[in-house]
Amino acid sequence: MTHDPRFDVPLDFRRQPLRVAVVVGFVIAAVSSALPWIEGTSGFGGPVSINGYVRSADGGFLAIFGIVLVVLAMSRGVAEGSSAAMRLLPGLVGVALVFLVVTAHLNAGTELRAIAFEGGQASTTLFFWLATGGALLMAAAGVALTLVDRSRRGPWFRAADLRSALRRQRLVPAGGAVLGGIAGFVSVLYVGARTLESELVLAFVVAALVGAVVGGWLGYNVGRWLVLTPPDRRA
Repeated sequence: MTHDPRFDVPLDFRRQPLRVAVVVGFVIAAVSSALPWIEGTSGFGGPVSINGYVRSADGGFLAIFGIVLVVLAMSRGVAEGSSAAMRLLPGLVGVALVFLVVTAHLNAGTELRAIAFEGGQASTTLFFWLATGGALLMAAAGVALTLVDRSRRGPWFRAADLRSALRRQRLVPAGGAVLGGIAGFVSVLYVGARTLESELVLAFVVAALVGAVVGGWLGYNVGRWLVLTPPDRRA
């Protein structure tokens, strides 16, 4: 296989503005999520203070996806990756962050209406909007990284790559990884939902993500074993 210079990145690629923007956005979103998003008084006169890591834990999800995007943006392996999946991932995570921001705003509105319904008064704080801004900065930088990659290195999908990806030797391990990841995620999430309190939702979602990684790894290796190991050696 010949070397393709289009996929080389400079030694200081981590200092590129878009990659720095991902880190800055992550720090803003993660720190702001630990501070109060909603403050006010309840219907009983007591103080209300809700940060991004409790209740629906939207700030926690922003932080988790932010970590993923930071790893993608700062990894040389991803930056020099030639496969379509690697090249598209920063943009896809960026789009997911936008949906998470929308969800966070919807959940904040629900919390405010519930407090008002009980006779209390509350509003979103500056930290809520800082977390929103940080997440959107990450999202924009992630999408821009993918678009710049397309502009600099050409099409994400090539006919030869598609033919190679559709070979049985690749499809079976990839399918095993997907099924294993889904099974691991659902299994851990099911156990966590039945045994942990709602305040710990972020903890068992993180555990479920770990379960997805472990399940995906096992599924991938089982798939490789099925297609690469001769039948007479599978006993």
